[in-house]
Amino acid sequence: MSDQVKSRRTAFLGGGKMAEALISGLIRSGGRTPDEIIVTCRRDERARELAGTYGVRATLDNGDATQWADVLVLMAKPQDMEVLLEQEKEICQMMISSLMESIKIVQGNRTDRRLQRLSTQLRKLQERLNLVADMAGR
Repeated sequence: MSDQVKSRRTAFLGGGKMAEALISGLIRSGGRTPDEIIVTCRRDERARELAGTYGVRATLDNGDATQWADVLVLMAKPQDMEVLLEQEKEICQMMISSLMESIKIVQGNRTDRRLQRLSTQLRKLQERLNLVADMAGR
């Protein structure tokens, strides 16, 4: 798979009517091909329906979709957002931690301002992620 295609992999977390409209429009317009899209659903029947209609990958597992994708589109209803954010918080935290460890390995003993800046941005992202998850829990 080319880097260009990899960077376009898009996961729709939630397979309702709004997600279906976006998926349909993206494919029709050429914005994405079906192999660049995965959608998560609550019910297997709905996952099969979307996969059959649009040729996209469909799953019941948000974690699988999140790990596969480069772009996440949260399509949950407001009352379901808290659970979704809590699930994705753990995955995002793992990704941030992994990136921060990679920076430490690459940086070693040398001082590289770009890596330091990236590390600082990742820490800020981690703080914001915690804040969003905390706000959703209220």
